[in-house]
Amino acid sequence: MEAPLKLVLPALEAGIPLITANKALLAEAWDALRPFAEEGLIYHEASVMAGTPALSFLETLRGSQVLELHGILNGTTLYILQEMEKGRTYAEALAEAQRLGYAEADPTLDVEGIDAAHKLTLLARLLVDPGFPFAEVRAQGIARLTPDHLEEAGRRGARVRLVASLYGEGGRWRAEVAPRYLPQDHPLAQARGNALWVRAHPLGEAFVTGPGAGGGATASGLFADLLRLLSGAPGHLPAPRAKPPLAEGHPFPEVLTQ
Repeated sequence: MEAPLKLVLPALEAGIPLITANKALLAEAWDALRPFAEEGLIYHEASVMAGTPALSFLETLRGSQVLELHGILNGTTLYILQEMEKGRTYAEALAEAQRLGYAEADPTLDVEGIDAAHKLTLLARLLVDPGFPFAEVRAQGIARLTPDHLEEAGRRGARVRLVASLYGEGGRWRAEVAPRYLPQDHPLAQARGNALWVRAHPLGEAFVTGPGAGGGATASGLFADLLRLLSGAPGHLPAPRAKPPLAEGHPFPEVLTQ
């Protein structure tokens, strides 16, 4: 992250706001960027779910206490899993995703869950802990999934999805990205694009879904931030302080691939 950080720090130090979609920069260089974010100088709606207003959606939940959050935050892995549900192997589905331009020639960031982990880190800082470290996000990808895992999901009345989760365990927040069995009637299992599902008190359950990648969707998120800046509103402020979880436990079983 050294090169992009060198580009943006002089501007931020001069009081110039930053509009960015670079989730890796924000996740991994937070120690340097956090003071500017807390001043309201960093706008990054497009860093999570592109133009779908995930961050703005979560900002409105600050009147409630978030109990748990789960999301499908990577479109490449969603496409691969949807193709595997049709009978393709992981390798076949990945090759098709690369042919269509959905996956990079080196798909590691996507298929190993690192891209989703970057995004989950930003959500954790926005909602529950302004200093949540990226290093504490456990990431497990989908490369070891086989058609047998998806067949097992069918027997359970479930679907396999790469789920980014923020939940309480042992009195602290846990952040994990892993393949999980989702009940077929759950909103996340039915989503055709990126999606976020949140349970909060006293609000209850809330859900948002939409495109999470693509030039048009990302441009929409960046332009929304420009309008936000021009209106005089601050950037996406992290949580004012760390909040302990009020509930514990993960509702969706993990797919064991070892």
